Amino acid sequence: MANSFMRSRHIAAHPDDTWAVVGDSMRLPEWFRVVTSVRLEGDRRILGLKGGAELVERFVLRDDEARRYVYTVESGASTPMTYHRAGFDVEDDGSGGSVVRWWTDARTADPTADLEERLGPAFDAGLESLAELLEGS
Repeated sequence: MANSFMRSRHIAAHPDDTWAVVGDSMRLPEWFRVVTSVRLEGDRRILGLKGGAELVERFVLRDDEARRYVYTVESGASTPMTYHRAGFDVEDDGSGGSVVRWWTDARTADPTADLEERLGPAFDAGLESLAELLEGS
């Protein structure tokens, strides 16, 4: 079981261009297609999801210079959690492209839950969509 995991994807776009999309919450539905809407209320991000569910997240850290943000899920998770932190990092790959890392660290109320098994494919699909958007594919 893995409730702490990371997915990463190389993207052939400058890190600043990649961060301009990843770091802009309002653009999330463009590349993470399980999200249909985004509403910001202070340090909270309310995501409308396919199927009508709503996920409420709170930003914990944002560092535009480091191209990093960290968030926690406050409510609406389909798997109840006792602890959750997740985030994105966009780094320069050394050749003009980017490496995007999307990570999560969580503890679930259900000791048999495996978040990597459940969420990993969605993270992979989101990162693939992000690459397609940024690379013009």
